[in-house]
Amino acid sequence: MELRNESYPPLDSSILPRAPAQRWHSVSRRSDLRPLSQGRSNRIFLALGIGVVVLLLGVGAVWLVSQVLASNGPAPAIQDTEVAPVTPVAPTTNAPTNAATAEVPAAPEFHVVQPGEVLTAIARKYNTTVEYLAELNNIENVDSIRVGQRLRLVPEEQ
Repeated sequence: MELRNESYPPLDSSILPRAPAQRWHSVSRRSDLRPLSQGRSNRIFLALGIGVVVLLLGVGAVWLVSQVLASNGPAPAIQDTEVAPVTPVAPTTNAPTNAATAEVPAAPEFHVVQPGEVLTAIARKYNTTVEYLAELNNIENVDSIRVGQRLRLVPEEQ
């Protein structure tokens, strides 16, 4: 016995979602599976390549941040005007001194570069400019000084 209810209209199948295309392939003993696997392997290599690039970019960014933090000072300011070199001056004390026994402390002749020091900070410490120290020590790249390097602070006496 068949029950029919004529009060409902027939179902419109155009509004239903379509089933995805079938992705099955029957395999026989003589089938060649290479065409089936090529699409997937290319996607895997692409994903691995993108992963490696992202990893390298992350490592490079971490290295760059560590170098900036290790520089221990602000970047040197770019000056448009030419500045005359300033010679280092020894600090003075305000204590009364006897002119006969007073010894004037001499400005140091050299500075030995310590870890984390940059040429800007060294120039500021001795009240001089980066350009003056670079010229006096024949430094071509002011961003490249080595730990243990002896920097001349005053010109050689001739």
